[in-house]
Amino acid sequence: SLEAPPGIMAATAVGLLLEKNRASFTFIGDSRIYLIRDGHLAQLSIDHNLKTQLMRNGRPPAMARQVPGANALVQCVGEFERSPQMELLPVPMHPEYVEMMLLPGDKLVLCSDGVTDYAGFDEAESERRILEIVESAPDCRTAAFDLMVAANRGGGGDNICCIVLAFEAPETSEMSL
Repeated sequence: SLEAPPGIMAATAVGLLLEKNRASFTFIGDSRIYLIRDGHLAQLSIDHNLKTQLMRNGRPPAMARQVPGANALVQCVGEFERSPQMELLPVPMHPEYVEMMLLPGDKLVLCSDGVTDYAGFDEAESERRILEIVESAPDCRTAAFDLMVAANRGGGGDNICCIVLAFEAPETSEMSL
C-alpha cells in the first residue's frame, strides 16, 4: 500500500526547457503549465489526480468529479510503498512530457496548485483570473506577483508559487522574465 512516511511530504513539480522557440515540458502531480495565446488560456499539463485518472479511463467528467477523494494525487514526487519485509521503498516517478513550438506573443504560466485552488472561487474562475492578470500586467514579473497576491487573497491555504514567461519575436529578444 502507498503511504507517506512520517515527516516526509510528497510534492508536485513542473519543468520547462526552452531551445529557441521549442518548449519541452515535464510535469508530475497537480502543479500546472498554461499557455496563453491570442487571448486564450490552455492547460498544457494534465493533473495526476484520481479525478483525471478516472476520466482518462472513460468515466464521464461529472461522475469523476463526485468520487470521494477526487483531487487525491495518484502520482507525485516522494511516494513510498512497503516491501514484503515492511521496508519503505521509493516509488519510481513517471512524469509526463510535452513538446511544442512557441509563437511570438505566447505567454507561459508555470504554477503550483495553490494558484489554481485559490485565485478564484472555483477552477474556471481561477483560470479566468490567471488569463486576466497575465494579459493586463505590464511585464511577467508583475504578472507573477499579482497571481500570488490573488491566490493569497483567495485564502492561500496551500503553497503558492508561479513563473510567468513571455515569448517575443526574434528581432527583439527570445524571452523576457
